[in-house]
Amino acid sequence: MTTPFQTSLKGVFEQSAQRDALGAVRAKAWQQLEQCGLPTRKDEAFSYVSWRDLHESVFQSSAPVSLQKSEILQHVLPCCSHSHLVLVNGIFMPELSDLSALPASIVLLPLAEAMRSHSAFLQNHFAKALKEEKDPFVLLNLALHASGVFLYVPPKTGVVAPIQCLHVSQGSQPQAIASRLHLLVGAQVQLEWINSSVELDPAAAHFFTTNMDLLLEEGAQVGVFQSAQHSSAWIFNALRATLKRSACLKTVHHGVGAKFTRQSYRVRLSGEGSEVDLKGLSKLSGREQAHAHVVIDHEAPHTRSNQLFKGVLFDASQSSFDGKIIVRKEAQKTEAYQLNRHLILGSAAVANSKPNLEIFADDVKASHGATVTQPDAAQLFYLKSRGISQSGAQELLIEGFCQEIPMPYMRGGAS
Repeated sequence: MTTPFQTSLKGVFEQSAQRDALGAVRAKAWQQLEQCGLPTRKDEAFSYVSWRDLHESVFQSSAPVSLQKSEILQHVLPCCSHSHLVLVNGIFMPELSDLSALPASIVLLPLAEAMRSHSAFLQNHFAKALKEEKDPFVLLNLALHASGVFLYVPPKTGVVAPIQCLHVSQGSQPQAIASRLHLLVGAQVQLEWINSSVELDPAAAHFFTTNMDLLLEEGAQVGVFQSAQHSSAWIFNALRATLKRSACLKTVHHGVGAKFTRQSYRVRLSGEGSEVDLKGLSKLSGREQAHAHVVIDHEAPHTRSNQLFKGVLFDASQSSFDGKIIVRKEAQKTEAYQLNRHLILGSAAVANSKPNLEIFADDVKASHGATVTQPDAAQLFYLKSRGISQSGAQELLIEGFCQEIPMPYMRGGAS
């Protein structure tokens, strides 16, 4: 049976179809999506997700919006005042962006334009992605996105300022908004990237799908920091990354206040000595949901991965973690660690965790674990005996639980 959600998405695709350099890619992605279908709870990667509310929702195409730069500047971090780019309803807006602090050698283009200037790289990338991608929401992003961003940082380029990508949504009616980012980071480059989002109409329950594709050349070091604070939105974020020799990727995701968030990560450690560190923290209340799905693929020797995802659950909120570490036969001397922890503070809150290892090499250090706990009664008693109120003691325990997940860039600038 076709649901209102599916019908509205088809209408969005048909209305937003564009005859540009990405038209054929969008059409193929939609065709592939129709073949695989949207997921149900029977699909292993989505088994903990409740779909009823989403399938009863209806979304319209995102409309072009005219904004003044003054409306944007208040949301730009001070450290990124001259190194920020702006996407409004998923569309890159150069006139609202300021990249004057970045080296002139950096290439930043709308994705459709980059399909002409960097066609060999992007055509190969899209062909491979369409062949390998199994997540229907990543395919949906590719089918619906209007004007993504392509960034190329040449080898050994010095990038001093962090780059903020500000995702702005505006519209009083629920819209389907797709944002797409492609980053090609050259050898020996150090880069910090901040994804932040702003709702100008917080009452509208938009549907967001965001995809970030990263290719890190030899010795590149990239940090990706993400914060999401939507009030009533459905958010499907995906990060796909390939790391070459001695490259390093660190990501931190901080989510609070969204109706529904799903983080999908797939990282390929294809070069010897490459390393990835993924961290995530969700604070949930009411009936909010947060889900994380992670696949780390160790393809080369001497690679290292670390995962730490935490959730704080109040009321009747729900959280899940589904993580897999794959260590190929060739990936000897690998180190791989995975930990998921939930702190339950609501009587109806639900936390699920499914860590998983698939190891085909015989010289590996690996571990995985999961915990679901409530505030420690002895610790609460100790704090209360020192004159701290029940709520104050609980806040201190929550703060201590969250401290392992840093957020280097929050509103107000870099810490």
